[in-house]
Amino acid sequence: MLCGAAILVCAAACAQPPQASGPPAPAKQEEKGKEDKKPPEEKVSQTRHTIQIGGKDVKYTATAGTMLLKKEDGTATASIFYIAYIKDDVPDTTKRPLTFAFNGGPGSSSVWLQLGALGPKRVAMDPEGNALPPPYKLVDNEYSILDLTDLVFIDPVSTGFSRAIPEQDAKNFHGINGDLESVADFIRLYTTRNSRWTSPKFLAGESYGTTRSAELSSVLQQRHQIYLNGIVLVSSVAFANWGADDRSKFFLPTYVTSAWYHHLLPPDLQKETVEAVAQAARQFAHGDYAAALEKGDSCPRPSIRRRSRSWRASRAFRRSISRRPTCASAPTAGSRNSSATSAARWAAWIRVSKAWTWTPPARPPNTIRARPPTRARMSPCSRITCAAS
Repeated sequence: MLCGAAILVCAAACAQPPQASGPPAPAKQEEKGKEDKKPPEEKVSQTRHTIQIGGKDVKYTATAGTMLLKKEDGTATASIFYIAYIKDDVPDTTKRPLTFAFNGGPGSSSVWLQLGALGPKRVAMDPEGNALPPPYKLVDNEYSILDLTDLVFIDPVSTGFSRAIPEQDAKNFHGINGDLESVADFIRLYTTRNSRWTSPKFLAGESYGTTRSAELSSVLQQRHQIYLNGIVLVSSVAFANWGADDRSKFFLPTYVTSAWYHHLLPPDLQKETVEAVAQAARQFAHGDYAAALEKGDSCPRPSIRRRSRSWRASRAFRRSISRRPTCASAPTAGSRNSSATSAARWAAWIRVSKAWTWTPPARPPNTIRARPPTRARMSPCSRITCAAS
């Protein structure tokens, strides 16, 4: 009986006419339209953490949120997503630096600087810096600069979770001026809402972010009267429209001062102050170094100033190859070639050949390249072959 009743119920259900699957009723369409026109809201989520940097515990608050950019009449034009890391228990925030960071592209979010360099968390890598196989994970970033400055990572419009309002107007933010004005407006709003006008402020840009930083500093000054204390350029393309030689001249002082910081300079330069080293590097970069780069392959090789130890050793090996004794000159007992000079030459060649293996470049004879390769010229510390005198 029960089985028969169940069959009857199923048959009755199947016998019912199918419901119409047309468009929703006008009332439902109106309700959906109202939901779509609902004004966007700012949202914020905060969590608290502790990280150890330099052997000291650093307590901080992580804030992920959105901030609306509006016209003067209050109409929202964009929603900017950001993640801020603020150190806790700071008695005087007027002395606590604040750094606004972003990547480049243009079209990239700030996730790369955040999880690859500056933030309190980073992607786990192997000792060689290569990505590990899945599952991927985050670990504490012991190299973060959060102990020195608060960090605010900005996603420009159309990157990350930042969007134009309405989205079809995103093209208004994809130009140079629209991008600069939107990022500048966000920095002004964040600085005002968090009472950080008196804090030392910095920009940190990567790739195209370095170009953005250079112009953004001017926009902040002229439009919002926000004066920066410094700009950090990571993987700079600020001189991308310049030739390789021109970029080298401007990068060289930074290379030299970085070497001074890591105690890699010769003793006579290492004992100087960083200001003196930087000034000497500028004079050399725009003087002898610039003149040598202009000469290219025509630069006279005898005027060698300084080379790395490995370069000198490899050059000695090349010279030994060019003067390698022939089989006929090999010292043999009872022959004229068994002189001390010949034996010394063979011993020296064998000693150097065991320490170095060097293959001459495959290059046709009697050919001269118009300009040295970019890599060689972009490594001034060990690849300078001459200096103008």
